[in-house]
Amino acid sequence: LVCVIFLVAASRLTKVRYGQKLKEGTAQSRGGARGPENVWGAGGTPAICAVLHLLLSSYPGAQAALQLAYTCAVSTKLSDTCASEVGKAFGRTTY
Repeated sequence: LVCVIFLVAASRLTKVRYGQKLKEGTAQSRGGARGPENVWGAGGTPAICAVLHLLLSSYPGAQAALQLAYTCAVSTKLSDTCASEVGKAFGRTTY
């Protein structure tokens, strides 16, 4: 569910003022569609956390820490995507 929310939110944020971003040369390539590099970049750490969570099922403390790490990784990536996409749409400079 967390990954679906991320996918929907990131895709919608990419489309915010897409025409303007296209003119300025700051738009996401492929018409805003996410590619494999985006998937691995956003999902690599959460995927590792999920696998470790399964492997360490007999360690409740480790599982709780991995759940937190998973949530933090996804939320950090979503906040970065939000900041960069909204910044490109409404900001004056993009770094």
